[in-house]
Amino acid sequence: LHDVGIGTISSKDFSLVLRSKGKTKKTKQIDVLGIDGDTIFVVECKSKEVLGKKSLKKDIAEYSLNKRLIEAAIRNGLQKKGLEFVHVFATENIVWDDNDLIDAEENHIIVWNEYDLMALRELAKIAGEGAKYQIYNRVFFNKKLKDFEVKVPALKSSMGGITYYTFAAHPEDLLKISYVHHRSGRSTFVDLSNSYQRMIKWRRVKNIESFIQDGGFFPNSIIINFSRKLAKEEQIGDKKHLDQLSTASKPVAISLPPYYGCAWIIDGQHRLYGYADTEEKYSETVPVVAFVDINKSNKGRKGSSLEARLFVEINKNQKSIPPELLWDLYEDLYSQSTDELEVELYSISRIAKLLNNEPDSPFFNQIDIPQENNNGIISLYAICNTIKQQKLVNKREELLVKDSLEETIQYCYERLKIFFEIFRETLPDEWDAGELHYIKTN
Repeated sequence: LHDVGIGTISSKDFSLVLRSKGKTKKTKQIDVLGIDGDTIFVVECKSKEVLGKKSLKKDIAEYSLNKRLIEAAIRNGLQKKGLEFVHVFATENIVWDDNDLIDAEENHIIVWNEYDLMALRELAKIAGEGAKYQIYNRVFFNKKLKDFEVKVPALKSSMGGITYYTFAAHPEDLLKISYVHHRSGRSTFVDLSNSYQRMIKWRRVKNIESFIQDGGFFPNSIIINFSRKLAKEEQIGDKKHLDQLSTASKPVAISLPPYYGCAWIIDGQHRLYGYADTEEKYSETVPVVAFVDINKSNKGRKGSSLEARLFVEINKNQKSIPPELLWDLYEDLYSQSTDELEVELYSISRIAKLLNNEPDSPFFNQIDIPQENNNGIISLYAICNTIKQQKLVNKREELLVKDSLEETIQYCYERLKIFFEIFRETLPDEWDAGELHYIKTN
């Protein structure tokens, strides 16, 4: 929390007085207290020496009984009302029981295990204070922001039958509601960190940050899609003057939707996050082109995500995005799509990563996946493109297709693993030779 700009208190001697009665005081030791404006993180830490199961049922029940008292004590201590509380159980070496996870969720307690914490550290290392916005948009996803009233003048226009708005906004306002991870709602922090690394290049963000602090600016528009309706839209000007304009665009005043994670950045991630660690995010403005729920306005393929297609087209046509990175991104871009082709691309991306990431796979750590820097000798493009060419998970061919998407992904992975395991077992020296022998090369 401290690494992303959230002030923290962490001490064995730090306790809150929950209730007093005469000389008797009921206290509660707080492991970590994070304070960021009106947002308060209360973190309870639990661990085991050796990895294994441990029941946290009593701990969750006791903590839940004290939640209101903890919040009241913090309000009194800070002398502030209207605080937003995030209660967290952070654990290490504990295999959570399913019932305990349900109890935690029902009592509005967030669970972070050691993998989440490592991912958060990695996210902070890559993004600095920009990581804070990603954390908030994950923790509070779809929740209404308090006191977020951003009203800006805009031009309302239409292109290809789809309405869009052009306006200028402070980077800080956009950072509060936008995200780069396409599955922000239910995804883990490991997913979030991995996706951030796929979508964002740390060095590029830092270069842009330095450029901004030296007085530089970018005239290019940031392109976003709001998944929620605008809070308000009002026409500016009278009909007489509007009829004299030579364009169909209309001047309007719009109020941005006040919800965490309601804006996906289709293009301009690096420019926006370049402002995250600067004071200029409060004073400067950036040009924005915004769509509103573009997928509902999509007149293209049934079930296709138009915002994902825009992302691919913009990056592929304007920036020559490497095919390996594109295959890496398909997992994020098409995770919600029901379009047949996009579902196939999503499946192939997942299968290739399973082949690389699973320890019992013959290709473990051998596939070169962008952003992972694992020095794999086989390109992600070679694996994915071959699966696609052979139509292994093509619905119409039905070669390795099962009833559900997840079954198809797992089934195809298992078949490929078994198939190539035969080569590894039969020709171990040739297989281990890597690029010195043709058997395991692109």
